[in-house]
Amino acid sequence: MLALLWLLDARAEDPAPSPDTGTATPGTATPGAARNNTMEFGLRWRYMSVPQGIVNPFVFLNEGTPFERPVIRGQTFGMEYVIRNKSANGIFYAEYLLSGIKDGYWDDVEDPENHDDGSWLEPQRLGAVMIGADGAYEVYAQPWWSFTFGGGLGLAILTGKIIEWEPGEDETSAEQDNTEPDCGPTEPAYTRKDHCADDGPMQLPPVLPIIDILVGMRFHIADRATIRIEGGFHDMFYVGSSVGVVF
Repeated sequence: MLALLWLLDARAEDPAPSPDTGTATPGTATPGAARNNTMEFGLRWRYMSVPQGIVNPFVFLNEGTPFERPVIRGQTFGMEYVIRNKSANGIFYAEYLLSGIKDGYWDDVEDPENHDDGSWLEPQRLGAVMIGADGAYEVYAQPWWSFTFGGGLGLAILTGKIIEWEPGEDETSAEQDNTEPDCGPTEPAYTRKDHCADDGPMQLPPVLPIIDILVGMRFHIADRATIRIEGGFHDMFYVGSSVGVVF
């Protein structure tokens, strides 16, 4: 919807056709564009991550254990269809997120500290199918070089799962979640995962919203192709690039 609003706003600014010739008024064309409307089909890649400083208030760094906390990161690979109208861009994308999160120990921050009550998590084929639409405003620095900024919305359909080992619980525990409560009843999860059965997959929402914020630059190659380099927020912070063919 946001991408369509960008395009409608740009269409309202198009020069009116001359009554005699049916062509646009001279001198009003956007630099770097041979016509008012162009389309692109391209391939895109994103490297995404969550900075450790954002996670630190919620999950310990695990200084008290031999295991470092895993980094939340991943890469997306996909396609995009771009409609450009003067300085407005409608970007429609479909991509797959390949998780880069490794197996590891996650221990919630608490006071007083207890570094043995966390969970061991093992992602299995974790990823997401992501679709969405962005609107971006474009400002030209040179006919072959421009800057873009904007945002949009989308949906992520999760795939795969995360298997969990919880810390040991004795039989008197009010919350008995372990599938094998007699296996390592006093051991932490990072020990139980070596010789106890897992406690099943975590409950994850099947669909998540995507919020996009983007800032980047585009290089125009003879009105036939473009290369876009950008960064921003795509449910995680990211840097990435896109290569498109203009038609």
